[in-house]
Amino acid sequence: MILIAMNIPHLIISIIVLAIFFFIYDFLVHGVLLGKMYKETEEFWRPEEELMSRMRIQFVSYVPIAIGFATIWALAFPGKGVKCGVIYGFLIGLISVGGLMIGTVFTPTPDQVILP
Repeated sequence: MILIAMNIPHLIISIIVLAIFFFIYDFLVHGVLLGKMYKETEEFWRPEEELMSRMRIQFVSYVPIAIGFATIWALAFPGKGVKCGVIYGFLIGLISVGGLMIGTVFTPTPDQVILP
């Protein structure tokens, strides 16, 4: 079985670290860097109170993303270094951004959110 060859304790630690990283990254990008823009386009977003009440969904959502991200890395690139990890993360980021941009075709997202 393929999972036997993986270092499960390292995988679990990676998943936890990634979930925390994703939370901090999202907070910095969306809360700090893009916060002003979100205020300017608040008619397109859920009200602040509703967002806060749904925050647990966001926290829980980081876990399956981290599981997938870390497991693909562990299976496809065992023993690779940081440089390979940065490239992998960048490429996965491109895939994610592409998917988000496609989603804006179907939702009333203002252009300034997509194209700064």
